[in-house]
Amino acid sequence: MKKLVTSLFIVLMLCGVALATDERFPVQGVEVLSSAGVNLVQGDITNNSGRRFTVATLTLSFYDAGDNLLGTAPIFVQNFAAGSTVHFNVTSERSLSGWATHSIRLDSGM
Repeated sequence: MKKLVTSLFIVLMLCGVALATDERFPVQGVEVLSSAGVNLVQGDITNNSGRRFTVATLTLSFYDAGDNLLGTAPIFVQNFAAGSTVHFNVTSERSLSGWATHSIRLDSGM
C-alpha cells in the first residue's frame, strides 16, 4: 500500500497537480533570483507545528498562473524550534520564470 501511495504522489507531482500547502509552515518573503542558469530561492519559513525538529526536510513547489508545476526547491532546516522563523537560501534546477504561487510540504522531520 505504501508503494502505491508513493507512486501516486510521484505521478501527481510529475503531472503538475498542485497539492495543498502545509499551513503549519508559513513561508514569507520568497524571492527567486536567476543568473547563469542557476535559480537561487530565498525567504523565511516559520515552524507553527508546535513541535521541535532536530532536522526538517521540506519542499517548496512553484506554480504558474494556471497551477502548473514549474519546479521545486528542497529546504533542510536543523534545530527548527517550535515558533521559530529561519531564513533559507536554496537552489532549484528548473527555471521558475513566471511563477505565480507556491506551496510548502513537510517531507520528513525528527
